[in-house]
Amino acid sequence: MVRTVKEVAAEFGVSVASVSAKLKKKGVKKVGGRYVIDDKTYAWLLSRKGKVGRPQKELSDN
Repeated sequence: MVRTVKEVAAEFGVSVASVSAKLKKKGVKKVGGRYVIDDKTYAWLLSRKGKVGRPQKELSDN
């Protein structure tokens, strides 16, 4: 299933700009001047939902 940035932003409850920024950073290509989000890209976006910034360092046992 192909989704638009606007549809994904509405589903996730975030702005269109934030979804576009994530897609740009990932290197997703535009088709006709618009991002086309396939199932693989959608799964990646879903896995990144709610995660911002750098991943936390793992604590080591001393």
